[in-house]
Amino acid sequence: MGAFGFAGQRCTANRRVIVDARVSDQFIELIASATRRLRWGRPLDEATQVGPLVSAARRDAVAELLARSLGVRMIVPHCDQPDHDELCREGAYLPPTIAVNPPSDGELAQEESFGPVLVVQRAASFDEAISLCNGVRQGLAAALFSASEERRRRFLAEARAGILKLDRSTVDADAVSPFNGWKASGIGPAEHGVADREFFSRFQTIYGGPQDGNQG
Repeated sequence: MGAFGFAGQRCTANRRVIVDARVSDQFIELIASATRRLRWGRPLDEATQVGPLVSAARRDAVAELLARSLGVRMIVPHCDQPDHDELCREGAYLPPTIAVNPPSDGELAQEESFGPVLVVQRAASFDEAISLCNGVRQGLAAALFSASEERRRRFLAEARAGILKLDRSTVDADAVSPFNGWKASGIGPAEHGVADREFFSRFQTIYGGPQDGNQG
């Protein structure tokens, strides 16, 4: 749900998963199975968990991004859903798609899709995982799922994002904690909570006149 809820159209959606290469095949099977269990369909159906994108133009842009990613293995768990073709003809529907290990410097790994696309990247070591995590222009949110206290410490110290989470999806954020992105994901100060005073303020510096004894 962190990747595909709201059809991936949230700034904090899980866009990439970086997984230990030794268990990546098993992980991909599990994530594909979990994705298949999500209900993809019409938003007026109360059982739907993943609906359409905001417009046909947005759907087409995401579909074109996937089409340009030649040679990348794409897993589409809902492709055999009975009404798959009908939904795709009907409106701005794009089924949840898992892209397996695209080039780390390629468009699919580097750019925000803002659609129901989850990129899975394999890492041979934790050093490589941190490098992949930090190796994009964006830096809004990152999460680590690990029982290792050493890895948790390193992640909090080394991940280059404004919001860090442990053992939970990146997708949610409350209205009390400061919300801010690093790198290309943010501009200006953080917002929410204690950061709102600075976010909603504009500083003005006033120099006194000669009557105050201040000449500069």
